[in-house]
Amino acid sequence: MYSVYSSPSSLYATFVILFLGVTRMIDKTIRQIIAMENIDRFTVLEIRTSYLVLQGDSSLNKETAWKLVYKELSKLEVLGWLTKTSSEKCSLIRFSKTPSFNTRLITAMSKHQELPFVEINDDSSRKQNLKNELKNLNVQLLKGIGSLEMYYDLYQSYPELEHLLRNKFLIAQEQNYILEGKISAVEELLFIFEEEQTL
Repeated sequence: MYSVYSSPSSLYATFVILFLGVTRMIDKTIRQIIAMENIDRFTVLEIRTSYLVLQGDSSLNKETAWKLVYKELSKLEVLGWLTKTSSEKCSLIRFSKTPSFNTRLITAMSKHQELPFVEINDDSSRKQNLKNELKNLNVQLLKGIGSLEMYYDLYQSYPELEHLLRNKFLIAQEQNYILEGKISAVEELLFIFEEEQTL
């Protein structure tokens, strides 16, 4: 009667932009670089090289610039706009644009157009808000799992209600998928914000 759980769909872009918001915009120069149509399957080193050239500041530290580039690309990975792959033969990591990559929005960002992002200036408040949201989402997910278990138990007791219970089960299952996607997004944002504080 019931299908096995599959991996939740990627909901990062919609969730982060419309629900959480990215609290810090992507660096202007990095936006300018990755918005180019011929830029794809790139390494952090390649973007860093372009970044240093465009900045034109010889005093910039290469290691600091590398960390900045990696941090900004990771934000776009969380949004689902980039994917990260590594070579089996070496530790080289490449970022690739996904079908969700929004060149128009990236270009708008580069032109200083305002984005629908929520700005939270205080780091401690930002992290606490995310932690509270994560706790709330986990509670909702537990309730959803409880609903799935109850629908299954009801089916065992009343198999003649299979059609009705199947529909309710599938709806609850889809809601759980969405919650799992949101939880993943919050967890990854928390990880990135904590990484920022260590730089």
